Formats: sequence, structure tokens, C-alpha cells
Amino acid sequence: MGLRDLLGSWLSGARDASLEPHEHVEQTRLALSSTEREQLDSARRRDDAAAALAAAEQAYDSEPTDENGAKVLRAREARDLAALRAERAGKRLEEARAALEASERDVCRARLQKARAEAAARAPELRRAVDSARAAVTRSNPATALAQVVETMQRAEEEARAELASATAELEALPVELERIEAELVSLAPELSDDVAAARSARAGEARADLARRASLEALRETIAGDLATAAAAAEIADTYKARALAALAAQRSAAVEASKLGLEAKPLADEVLSVHVAHARYMARSAEQRDARAHAAELWKTLLPEQHYHPLGIKHISHDEVIELCLRACSGAELIRMIERVGHERAFAAGDIHDASRRAQEAQARPGRPPSVRHADELDHVHHRPRPMN
Repeated sequence: MGLRDLLGSWLSGARDASLEPHEHVEQTRLALSSTEREQLDSARRRDDAAAALAAAEQAYDSEPTDENGAKVLRAREARDLAALRAERAGKRLEEARAALEASERDVCRARLQKARAEAAARAPELRRAVDSARAAVTRSNPATALAQVVETMQRAEEEARAELASATAELEALPVELERIEAELVSLAPELSDDVAAARSARAGEARADLARRASLEALRETIAGDLATAAAAAEIADTYKARALAALAAQRSAAVEASKLGLEAKPLADEVLSVHVAHARYMARSAEQRDARAHAAELWKTLLPEQHYHPLGIKHISHDEVIELCLRACSGAELIRMIERVGHERAFAAGDIHDASRRAQEAQARPGRPPSVRHADELDHVHHRPRPMN
């Protein structure tokens, strides 16, 4: 296939699908070079024909014979033919340049698509690295064997946290890189805008899901569980691990604010929530024989509701262990009251004494000059109760 035939194949859209984009570029450049030479040759011939016509016309003006007239006609035909060929060669040159530009654009688009695919493929790997590093942080916590291997475990923990920070930083920087690549890609290939928009929407959904997870109470408990266990087991490093827990609480609050702006359901945790989990970690560090569910429930209750005394006999249908669990699930004291009320109402209804519970709650609220005390879950409200001694 000659260069002119190759150019014709390109201009007619009959590109060889088996060739790589950069091979198309090389072939188009060869065709463009041939077309440029042809255009220059056609222009030279056109100029020569124009000069010959001018000479023939001058000779006819000097000697207007039939022979000179015939020469003028032949020279004019040659000039017109050369001009037509030069014009067509110029058009083919423009088409060859457009074909080269299109092939170079294909190469650039292929490069950007490859870079985009590689960058997107890195996200699951980086996410697994983050999860693995987070698990390594949990495993390397020295709470269970602090006395024997504290130095080794702390070093392993620092390495794991460094790996987690590095993996997290790469994962957080990835969307910026993808945005840059996709912006370039869309500018070169607008027909891919829908695909790019769909990919951005999918990434935004993943980011929202990850943000919702980071803003959850479970994420906070996962993050600070090892730190709180270590603080309970080793008083000499309690400040370090409590500081980490405070940082996790601040991160949760920040994530909750961001999640709320995006319309996700997330509640910033109160300061008392961290104290509740610190106390519970201390409680779980004791042996089973040393644990007192009633005392621990009262401790957590007082932490979340400092002005309301814990009356275990007055909270019907709920055990001490259940109160402990509700305290661990609450984001604030007000939410703890709402959960206690809901559980109490549900169980009172199941037990068939819901009407009696409501009646007693109304009677307590109707007593003049005396705020209602916490007798059972159905009577809880947002009113500070008068301090009463523990039974």
C-alpha cells in the first residue's frame, strides 16, 4: 500500500483496528510528510505554469500569430490544471493534518484512559492496605501483655500507625489525582463525560459510605478500644492513650459535622461518652469475680446524667447489664433517656401494664412543687431530679 493509498484509507475511516494508537500516529505522520511533498511539488508546477503562461501571452502580444495564440491556449490550460492540482493537494494536506491531530488525540486519550484505570484500580488495594494497617494497629496494642513486651509492642504499633497514616494519605490523595486525569480526559474526549460522571458519582458514594462509617459510634469504639484497654492496664501510659482517644473523639465530631452537611445521619458525641467508655474499659479489665454490674451501671449513668440518681428498682423491665449496654450505645445523656423510655414502654406494653405505667407517670408529673423522680422508664423526662440516696 502506497502512502497516498494509506492516507486515503485513513481519510475514509478505514483504519486498521489491529494497530495501536501510536502506530496509527506514525503512519499518519508518514502520510502527512508525503502529502506535504506532493503539495510543494504541485505548487511549484503551478508557479512554473503561471510563468509559462505569462511568457506565452507576452510573445502573443509581440507577434499575434495563430501559432503564438495556440501556445497561449495550451499554456493557459496547463496553468489551470496545475492550479487545480495544487488546490487539491492543499486540501489533502489539510485533511492529513486533521487526521494526524485526530490520531494524536487518540493516543493521548488512550494514555489518559490507561492512567485513569490504573489509578482507579489502586483504590481497592489502598483500601485493603488501610484495613490491614488498622487491624495491625489493633493487634499490636500492648494491653494484654504490657509487662513483658511493652517496648516491642509499642514499636510495632508505631510502625502499623505509620503504615496506616501512609495508606490513608494515599487513599485520600487518590480522588484529586483521578479528578485531574478525568478533567484532562473529558477535555480531549467529551463523549466520555457520562462515563466519567458515573465514575465520580460512584466514588462520591464510596466516600459518603466511608464518612458515615467513620462518623459512627462503632468506628469510635473500634478506634479507641485498644487505647482504652492499655490505659486501664498500665497507668503510667494512660495519658498517651487517653490523648489518642480524645483525638479519635475530635475526629468523630469532625466527621459527624461533614456527614451532616451531606445529609447523612450522624451525631457528634458528647465529652461524657468518652468517659463512659474509659470507665467501661476499666470495668472489663477486672476479673469476672470483681465485676459489679449494679455499681458499674450506676457509674455510667452518673457519667451521662450527673444530676439524676440511678434507681435500679425504679427502672422496670430493664436489667443492670442492659443499662450498661444502653449507656455504651448512647451519644449523650438525653439520648440515653430516650432509649430507656422506648425500651421501658415496649416491655411494659408486652407485660400488659402500659396503662398503669402511664397513669403513674401522669400522677408524678401532676404533683405540685415536686419534680418527678426516676421510678421507671415510662416516667423519665428531661427534668433534673432531686438527689436521693442510693438504696
